[in-house]
Amino acid sequence: MVEHGSVLTAGKNCWRIEKADRTAFLVDGASYFEAFASAVDQAKKTIYIAGWEVDSRVSLFRRNPNGPSVNLKELISKKVAATPHLQVYLLYWDFAMIYALEREWLSMFKLGWAANRGIHFFMDDEHPTGASQHQKIVVIDDRLAFSGGIDLTGNRWDTPRHRVDDPRRTNPRGKTYQPFHDIQMLVDGDAAAALGDLFRDRWHRATGSELSHVTSRDPIPWPNGVEPDMTDVRVGIARTFPAFKGREEVREVEALYKDGIQGARRYIYIENQYLTSGVIAQELVKCLEQEEGPEIVMVLPKESVGWLEKSAMDAIRARILRRLSTADRHGRLRVLYPVLEDGRTPLFVHAKVMICDDRLVRIGSANLSNRSLGLDSECDLAIEAEGDRGPQTRDGIRAFRNRLLAEHLGKKDEEVAAAMDQYGSLVQAIESFMGEGRTLRPMDEHPDIPVDGAALVPDISYIDPERPAKMD
Repeated sequence: MVEHGSVLTAGKNCWRIEKADRTAFLVDGASYFEAFASAVDQAKKTIYIAGWEVDSRVSLFRRNPNGPSVNLKELISKKVAATPHLQVYLLYWDFAMIYALEREWLSMFKLGWAANRGIHFFMDDEHPTGASQHQKIVVIDDRLAFSGGIDLTGNRWDTPRHRVDDPRRTNPRGKTYQPFHDIQMLVDGDAAAALGDLFRDRWHRATGSELSHVTSRDPIPWPNGVEPDMTDVRVGIARTFPAFKGREEVREVEALYKDGIQGARRYIYIENQYLTSGVIAQELVKCLEQEEGPEIVMVLPKESVGWLEKSAMDAIRARILRRLSTADRHGRLRVLYPVLEDGRTPLFVHAKVMICDDRLVRIGSANLSNRSLGLDSECDLAIEAEGDRGPQTRDGIRAFRNRLLAEHLGKKDEEVAAAMDQYGSLVQAIESFMGEGRTLRPMDEHPDIPVDGAALVPDISYIDPERPAKMD
């Protein structure tokens, strides 16, 4: 059991803990894409981009139909041409062929970039069979960095309004996609420099080439129009890396999830794409079995996308939800999914967020799945309210929580804050707003899954493996 001391511990549940003078929570893709473009515009020496997927054709500005139309390739190419000595490095997953029809062809990605000496890209396959490179990181001059759940690719852009029929929500192939919710975190200072070190290590492992550290005396850049949500905080960086080619496995993401859940006293608020990890399920069961344990609110997508995930990952999730429901003897668990203003269309939740007691917030790339805890590369950032800045940090965490709930419930931030003050309970505050139109709805504990995909394979570790498979 984690007591009320510090949760973040370097070398145990995070790699490093570094200071950030400013941090911001960029909720949904429109905010991230615009902040990213502004940060790129201020770059002087290096731009690092690592992703599960990168699409050079993705449009970055869409809020104003009459505004500028710039895609990723145009933005980077123009910036490099206008900035002497600027070097751009793109590192993205050398993806499995099952994604080939969904992604930009490599020949198209190279088009217009290959001849530019300031732009370098590499497809990273330095991982075991069946794994993926799932970190989503951007670092500007080692002074500013983004990390979270959003890739610079198609099917990610949306606004917090999540209009049901938004004509701006199209991918590079011109096809529309469903409303999409995700979050990216922005940090500066030493925390950004640490993410630069993480990228350089990845680049060296993938290419064999070492990148030089970046030094600058220029003012630290900050995206135009972005207000910091917190200042003067320490940021923990938690990673997942599988054992591979002599490198020991890294399971900081798993350790931080466990320690955060064990340390919660009043509430745990989670947004995540998946819920298939037996380790996380067991920690939540322990919380629910306590006489005076925390409330647990989980916001998940109503269902996964695609037949395979619906029939496999959702089947595993259904088993875990039944297990949690059985353990919830004290009625502290709520598993919810968001619907939009028509009261019918579900909002797809791709975010990976956990907030505990207004005390700990984490945002990253890691799902609550076995593979995110031990097989894929992942990166989560966490901030803990501590020391002299503790009260201000708690205010920032509380405001972020209220902002997320207000988005899902179709309310204003101050309305959610007032409800929290009135009820003193996360569950009661949420339920006071649940109704028609845009709202949160209870997840059916026994969803109608057309095919129990988990039953198709005797061992569910083949569907959501915890560690690299032995090839024998």
